[in-house]
Amino acid sequence: KIFPKVSVPSITFETPPSLQFGELSSSICFELAKKTKKKPIELAEKIAEAANISPFPLIQSVKAAGEGYINFYANFAKFSSLTFESIRTLDTEYGYVKTDEPRRIIVEHTSVNPIHPIHVGHARNPVLGDALARILRAQGHTVFRHYYVDDVGRQTAVIAYGYEKLGKPKPVGKPDHFIGIIYT
Repeated sequence: KIFPKVSVPSITFETPPSLQFGELSSSICFELAKKTKKKPIELAEKIAEAANISPFPLIQSVKAAGEGYINFYANFAKFSSLTFESIRTLDTEYGYVKTDEPRRIIVEHTSVNPIHPIHVGHARNPVLGDALARILRAQGHTVFRHYYVDDVGRQTAVIAYGYEKLGKPKPVGKPDHFIGIIYT
């Protein structure tokens, strides 16, 4: 409406380097200046003035800045109110965006190497795996959780073979150390 004879390129918004410049910023006036033969700051002032006349509830104010940037300052009271209302309305669905293309997904996690001792660091994988599975399910995917018991494969075969070859010795010391000795 402000520049009826000018085709406006796609408007992009950036996060300014400092909050003193608002929550969003646009450099569209530099593109418009090339087409209108006007200074970017003049265009920014004109746009800011028009934006402030017809208020948008989530924007507290719009200001021209620098050589021709437009800075947008959020109305945090309105944002807070809208956020709390959304939380009340959506309840446990708040914050989740449902996918348009649900998939069947297997989340395999927690696998522990059978020839090494289990320690507190291994607690990380089940927590991350379960959290990821819950996030994917909340997005609308069909999720299967697989706890891959790492008791198959070459390592286990070597241990079983070694145990047999050594005449099925009685365990000595810690079980994981005993298995490690057989493996080596």
